[in-house]
Amino acid sequence: MAITGINIQIDSDVLAAVAYTANNAPGLMATAYKRQIRSLRGRLLARLKAYPQNVPNLPFIWSYDPVKQARARRWYFANKVPKGSKGGRYQRTGKLAEAWNVVATASDYSGILAIENDAPGAIYVQGEYQVPSHYDTGWENINDLASEFQEQASNEVMQIWFTITIPKG
Repeated sequence: MAITGINIQIDSDVLAAVAYTANNAPGLMATAYKRQIRSLRGRLLARLKAYPQNVPNLPFIWSYDPVKQARARRWYFANKVPKGSKGGRYQRTGKLAEAWNVVATASDYSGILAIENDAPGAIYVQGEYQVPSHYDTGWENINDLASEFQEQASNEVMQIWFTITIPKG
């Protein structure tokens, strides 16, 4: 005997939840996304502005290449050490950390964190040409930090999407 006349009906609460999510997800996602970008900006800026507790070991290492090391050492003593002084440790001024700026731009479908620092020497302390002693001291490297935050941002945006689209029941 053939089976006929079986009806399968989807629970109206499930359909209501799907309709609600479909209608509201774009607006909820845009709002949550913009909030998350601002949060990332604040966390990134805090990391960039943090001074390491350590001071560099002496002698300071600008480069492992002996020729470049000698040139950098001569430049440092000619330009940074007061005349008549025997040298000593560089006194931090705080200008490097204060010069960091992170501009957050977020639209409904994209987000950018632009990282900027125009302080003299920032590129050697935290940037692309970070010297060995600054790395050893614990200064954050901007390229490493950008990679870390890019991955973090992707994970957080996916988590927001799951939170919005999978209703808790």
